Amino acid sequence: MSVQFSRSDAELFLAQPAVPPALAHRKDDLSIASVKAVFVMAPGIVQSLDPESLKGMRVPVRILLADADKVALPATNGEVAAALIPGAKLTVLPRVGHYDFLAECTPAGDAAVPVCPTDVPRAATHKVTIDGTLALFGATLGGD
Repeated sequence: MSVQFSRSDAELFLAQPAVPPALAHRKDDLSIASVKAVFVMAPGIVQSLDPESLKGMRVPVRILLADADKVALPATNGEVAAALIPGAKLTVLPRVGHYDFLAECTPAGDAAVPVCPTDVPRAATHKVTIDGTLALFGATLGGD
């Protein structure tokens, strides 16, 4: 399925009353003081973010990517974010797809739901995700 977005679609969008005020703040600092660290898995639509806002991040960031991700391609999403965010740590999981971070599927789900079967057991993907999350937030926020 391909979605086309024409110039007239863009003009209609930009003519909406809420859009000009929102666009006036697109370069504002949108950081949240209470956020002390960021952990993301298979981030998408990184192209929609202002690169300068990523370069301005000053909290520890950990990015977990799935190298077989066909939804949020690593080369145009997570890898871009990791290159722009100062000090970001990037982990790439081989043979893991975008939906492999979801909960385990039942055998019936594996048989009927296209995103259920995985090349790497989900338990292994979940362990890397949980361990990375605990390490980041443990180091940043303290605790065990």
